[in-house]
Amino acid sequence: MKPGDCLLATDSAAVRLCSDPSMNAPERAKPLAASVPALLRIGDGHETSLIGAKFRFDEAYAKSILRFLPATIHIRAGTPSAASLQTILYKLQDEIDVPRLGRELVVDHLVHLALVQAMRGYLTCKEQCPRNGWLGALADRQISAALHAMHEEVTRRWTVAELGAAVGMSRSSFAQRFKALVGIPPLDYLTQWRIYLAGQALRRSGNAVSAVAVEFGYESESAFSTAFKRVMGCSPREFRMGRRRDADANLVPLPAPAALPPRPRLPVRSAVNGHHKAGAPGAE
Repeated sequence: MKPGDCLLATDSAAVRLCSDPSMNAPERAKPLAASVPALLRIGDGHETSLIGAKFRFDEAYAKSILRFLPATIHIRAGTPSAASLQTILYKLQDEIDVPRLGRELVVDHLVHLALVQAMRGYLTCKEQCPRNGWLGALADRQISAALHAMHEEVTRRWTVAELGAAVGMSRSSFAQRFKALVGIPPLDYLTQWRIYLAGQALRRSGNAVSAVAVEFGYESESAFSTAFKRVMGCSPREFRMGRRRDADANLVPLPAPAALPPRPRLPVRSAVNGHHKAGAPGAE
């Protein structure tokens, strides 16, 4: 690494930083893991200053996203992404050095901004960005536009033909490319994303399960419960009470909207009308 570089490492990566490969590097992972304060300093920084943060993800979907990341993402100094990251990190350094009212809140938001900016840099770097998988789908102009469309109108009863038409593709070509990049058919992805958002609503609101079902486009609580259990591995009520089984192993990673790149501008063709089964949003 050189001055101005940024490094994002996942739990699968063992990182060793030193001025000479022959030197012994002291273990720092355990002190970081055991630290109780929000901020922890190591060393005095007379010659070199490094600033970093550790992220913990509770949601199963976030964990599955991390499995599709490389062990390390290296944002090199001199790139546009590095410049944006450095601005965030300089502000972070200032907040750490000078205690102010609300410091912990500001630091928390700044490190989240740094993570999003690092992911943006990864997606826009031709040398690092994957050509397939969920992250590869975000880099694909048409499939990324389809993801945006589904995220913006998550309760809409989309058909595969409508999604393909919205991004200027035929139904069959769109379905084939979407599955090749994302790993599952478009409407399966839409169902998983819809159920994920419904799960958040169940946890964060006091609304009845039937009300959440209607909010996310289901015409009956039974249809919603069936779809929810198929995706999450437990009923909506069990999920709300925290007795959720760890059922993310076979799920495709679903992105947070903030991680999506800017929506591509595409010519829009007339959408194709489709028919749908009652109680089940979205049908081919």
